[in-house]
Amino acid sequence: MIYPETAQKAINEITHAIRTKNDFDAGFNRALETLQKGFDVDRAFLLQVSGDQLTITHEVTKHSEPCSRKSFTARESTMMILTMLSRSPDGEKIHALSLNRDEPDESFLPYLDSFQEISSHLLAEIRGQLFPGFLIIQSRERRTWTDEEKTSLEKISELLAVIISMWFDQQKLISDYMVLEAQSKIASLDLGSKETLPGEVSKGVALIANACQFTDFRLYLSDEKYLFDSHANEQVELADSSNPFALVSTLKRGSIFVSGSLAAPVCFAGTTGMIVPLVHNDILVGTFGIWNSKRHNSYVSPQSREIALTLADKLAERIATKGGK
Repeated sequence: MIYPETAQKAINEITHAIRTKNDFDAGFNRALETLQKGFDVDRAFLLQVSGDQLTITHEVTKHSEPCSRKSFTARESTMMILTMLSRSPDGEKIHALSLNRDEPDESFLPYLDSFQEISSHLLAEIRGQLFPGFLIIQSRERRTWTDEEKTSLEKISELLAVIISMWFDQQKLISDYMVLEAQSKIASLDLGSKETLPGEVSKGVALIANACQFTDFRLYLSDEKYLFDSHANEQVELADSSNPFALVSTLKRGSIFVSGSLAAPVCFAGTTGMIVPLVHNDILVGTFGIWNSKRHNSYVSPQSREIALTLADKLAERIATKGGK
């Protein structure tokens, strides 16, 4: 099949970056640049599944104005994904979806409300063995998308499904190695002494941050009512739901906070990060936050999230058993 010119250029940019540098992020960004310039749109971006949310992971804009909202809630994300899947339940053919601000689709209202300055949207699902997300272009002016634009988005999204699957496989191999290495070091921590426990657990969290490719972290150890940061000599009431560390500790479920989120901890300083509780046998023994990614600060990759949760379970087990292996 002969692809539209813009689609072929974008595909060439992706494959060149991966073939010459093994750089998936560069390939995605170059493809988006080709789309943005080729079709003279105001914004082109990838909206990918991260945890239970859809998050903007790669973005190119005409006016250097990035999206103010970086992610959507689990409920909003589910509605968007199910709507796209229902349009082609057999998964054999991807059909680009055109959305206009003055003709809203109820399932995409939260999405449309996040881009008040945008009149026209064109979305294509990226669908392979999994559903990793959407490829999207936007125009501030009201626009009727051409067949070439629709076909280009569909063909690029088909390739992205394959590329992202390859990227996931590569990252899985790297993640498995990082987890095994960190687990071995966590197993060797000296957690038997009450005096040395905070420092040793802090070493464990540093290992987790490094495995997830984050540079900064904060650790709180827990008792029945409080979280304690021994290094900063700070304590937080677990009942204080306004504190993100206390809230995550109460829920006993890890949470991702994207850059610019009003709910994010102050210490994240505008970067994306996550807070993970340390829980063993349903007993909270601590909570930690990691932020400031070495690779990107717009989102937390599914691999980083999985590494953090896996290693947190191992560290929590060692704390709860007072260093038992």
